[in-house]
Amino acid sequence: FQLRPRKVIVMAGTNDLLTTAPDLWWRTPGANPEEVISRLISNLEALVERAKEHEGMDIYLCSVLPADLCPPYDKLGFAELVRRANDGIRALCGRTGTPYVDFHSALVREGGLLIRDGITHDGVHPCGEGYEIMAQVLREAVPGLE
Repeated sequence: FQLRPRKVIVMAGTNDLLTTAPDLWWRTPGANPEEVISRLISNLEALVERAKEHEGMDIYLCSVLPADLCPPYDKLGFAELVRRANDGIRALCGRTGTPYVDFHSALVREGGLLIRDGITHDGVHPCGEGYEIMAQVLREAVPGLE
């Protein structure tokens, strides 16, 4: 905030949601999903409020990306957490008048759960084609981006 950017684009949540899985190496349970999603939304809300304190600063909140995790992760359970987090982010955007950048819809397979084939190498991070899709979504959502 001290740099006073005109546009702030925030994409958060994947690593938070991954903490809900148990750690098989350390034999510890995963974090409580409700608490993780609540903390994510609360942190995003705090960012939105801080941005509103700065005249001329526009903030955009992005969806959590779909994934296709390999074992030992529960890929469908994770997809449900992503859906719930995105519902919370979208609702926050509605309450605060903050634009919502929906990467999820552009990257998800038919059926709405997992990331499309061919746009990730590891099931989590987009590769070149995935980032090209995201760049187009961002250009459409954020005025003034070239």
